[in-house]
Amino acid sequence: TAGAVGWEADRDSMWRRMSDRVLSVMDSKPPSHDQLKLVQAHVIFRHGSRTPFENTHDAPKIWSKSVRADLSRSTKVNLVDMHNGEGASTEEVLHGESKQVLEGGCGSGLLTKEGLQQAVELGGVLRRRYLDTGLVDLDKTSLRSSLTSRTVETLRGVLTGMYGSQQKEALDVLVGKKGSGTSHTDWLNFNTTCCPRLEELYKASVKEWSGDRMPDDVRPVLDETLA
Repeated sequence: TAGAVGWEADRDSMWRRMSDRVLSVMDSKPPSHDQLKLVQAHVIFRHGSRTPFENTHDAPKIWSKSVRADLSRSTKVNLVDMHNGEGASTEEVLHGESKQVLEGGCGSGLLTKEGLQQAVELGGVLRRRYLDTGLVDLDKTSLRSSLTSRTVETLRGVLTGMYGSQQKEALDVLVGKKGSGTSHTDWLNFNTTCCPRLEELYKASVKEWSGDRMPDDVRPVLDETLA
């Protein structure tokens, strides 16, 4: 809390200095809405509620197939490999059930109905903030996801909340494929070379995440990324 208070004080001081400079240029008049222009907005979100990866000991049978998200009315997408621009395995990712089946009958790590509803509601918030205000249009929107069913399906839910029934055609979504020989694709690809500080933090986190805590299929990916 002390750190947050200090940051707030510093921020206020910085804002006063910036405001003085800006207002002096604009004859002490704050900018009106029509003078402002949205240059770029990055919206990053995690997947919605999912089934667990292992049976829950207190109530293992609650994870029945009935909790699985129904994507039949959700916005359709085309998955595009971000490295070569070719189509990714849409069928496998969107419709393939988890290999591990929970005691209730549903696959593990899959998006639930509740998770899909969370995504739709988030899409509604984004629609009101960016689309209804005219700040963003569909032609200038770029979509990206990690290559797992729950994240792609969550994105479909968000798009449903944003565009609703007016979006008839499937939208392209860039997905990443990590190094050959690995099945781990549960994150977004990112470029550490574009930011020295990001590369520094990334290498530090990898160094901490080592030994028994690092899955076997992840290590080759990190070695390749940091090469």
